Amino acid sequence: NDQLTNTGYAKDALDQHQMQLRQDRMKDRERYTHTSKHRMMAQRMLRVATRQVQHDDFKQPQIQFLKTVNVKPITEGMAQLRGGTQRMANVSNTGSSALRKASTITSDISNTGVKVTIPKVLDPIVHKVLNMEVKQSMTFIEFCDAISSKKPKEVIEVFSALDSALDQCVSIAMEEPKQFWKLSGILCKAYAGAPSKATSFVLDFTTTFARKCGDIDSGETATLFQDYMLPKVIILFKTLPNKREDIVDIMTSFCFSNSDMLALLKILKEDLENAALVQCFALLSNRTAYHSKELQDVYFFYVTFGLRSPSKQLRTHALLILASLCKESPNLSLNMLGELQKLLEDPWWGIQAGIFHVMCASITSIQQEEQKAQLQEIMEGILKKASPMVLRGCIYWMADCLPGKKANASWIIAMFMSQMKLVSEDIQKYLCGTGQPDSAVAGLGSFPVQRALGIANAVVADLLENKNKNLDEVHVQLLSASILKVRKFEESSKNDWSSVLQGLIRYVLVEFLDVQRCQWASSVLERFFLDETTCDIACAALLRKTEGSQKAPKFFGFLKMVFPESPSECKEAVQGFLMKLIENKEQLYKDIYNLIKNFESAEPDRYNSSNLKILMERLKTKV
Repeated sequence: NDQLTNTGYAKDALDQHQMQLRQDRMKDRERYTHTSKHRMMAQRMLRVATRQVQHDDFKQPQIQFLKTVNVKPITEGMAQLRGGTQRMANVSNTGSSALRKASTITSDISNTGVKVTIPKVLDPIVHKVLNMEVKQSMTFIEFCDAISSKKPKEVIEVFSALDSALDQCVSIAMEEPKQFWKLSGILCKAYAGAPSKATSFVLDFTTTFARKCGDIDSGETATLFQDYMLPKVIILFKTLPNKREDIVDIMTSFCFSNSDMLALLKILKEDLENAALVQCFALLSNRTAYHSKELQDVYFFYVTFGLRSPSKQLRTHALLILASLCKESPNLSLNMLGELQKLLEDPWWGIQAGIFHVMCASITSIQQEEQKAQLQEIMEGILKKASPMVLRGCIYWMADCLPGKKANASWIIAMFMSQMKLVSEDIQKYLCGTGQPDSAVAGLGSFPVQRALGIANAVVADLLENKNKNLDEVHVQLLSASILKVRKFEESSKNDWSSVLQGLIRYVLVEFLDVQRCQWASSVLERFFLDETTCDIACAALLRKTEGSQKAPKFFGFLKMVFPESPSECKEAVQGFLMKLIENKEQLYKDIYNLIKNFESAEPDRYNSSNLKILMERLKTKV
């Protein structure tokens, strides 16, 4: 009976074992494939050393079946084990290697560094903004520590004051790694805590800081950024998804060569998960100049990876990378045309708009008319059946492909302007960022400030093409989305913005005579006069006589139109415009004084009935 019982136990155990094997094999077939790799893995997983089996061992029963197994429960240390596991999961989710690197750098650098006394130009900041007594030997590290203890809004005030001392901060930060580390930490803190209206200022300060550091030593700047600032920036990218485009601008501002960009991509690959990584690469690709085959290869790998992903977001980001590559290599879209046409069946708006973007980016560089016509047909087909969401996306990406310089791209400019005129006013305001925040709907958002020059050029081209006498509402919206959004005109685009100003002067001056638009016209001209890059150009175009000509300046003739016939609101707008120039630009005193003085001499009746006397009294104390 005992033997029969033991045999039953053995049979039940073997049947259960076989059933478990079948279930495991269905779940993971590779595990049960007979390969040398798996045999080696199995050998490495042996928990005890093998031994030789002696003949005497066979005298004992080889298998014993036990009815009960007593296992001692493990209770000690389980709470600590669970807590440790949770902490590791939290680190992995929020910062991974970026956090680890940041903490390592902090411990390595916190006790090092030279003591650099702050320059005198920072004394007013210490006294007025930080409410601290100015010490004779206050170091830059102590200054940064004082800033970091302030609330985010107060930090913004500090950086507003620091703008005047940026050059000194750059030279100090480049002297020693700890000082760069301290200042970069404050920059990241200020950006993370800044109110939405102030983030653009912090971004501009940071990118200018990067450019000026690069002017001193680009290689050292890129290294300092990757070692001391990039870990913090990666954490910002993970925790602030709505600000990722601006955060990518910070990353690219510290890359001065293809090798810097490749090093950045390698670090990002280690610290970001797939969805965030492909999005980051997509944003970077849209801001990268492709002079390196290695960069193209890296980005194209993520195109193929993203397009085959089941995630619609990854597919959309992959299309953005492809569109960026097609700006330099338009044949890519032709080679992938079959695969792209299959994607047209995808109903999601992001995919439809992304394919339109790829076509749009390619068509500006393709030379053969037959190939252009093929892409145009696809684009027009998308627009014909586009929902409002797809249409917004298509117009957004058309703006991305507008040329920043005068170029042979009349077709894309004409399509962009025609679509902007056809869409509803709500969509116009949504794309230009001039509507109410609560009216915004899902989509790509307003036009990026990086495309401001292309949009302004498109407006000027449309005005010339159609010989408009006045600005239409769509022109006003687009100029608000371009000229009024740019905080500073880049020196490299000085001539291009000069062409824009020359093309718009007549139209903007006419808008000064419109009660509804006079303040808007004043804001547009202020942007050109108050910017260091374009100030002299604007002054020469409006306030001074043309060289070699006896004709009065253009603004002189404009004053004759304003006084005395125009409405009081328009007169006040002109006075306020000139007053703002006087208050903010000392170099304009002489030109404005001469303009009004000549107006007084040539048109005494108009001058006496105007509100320009107040300006003359102010100017006489300054000139």
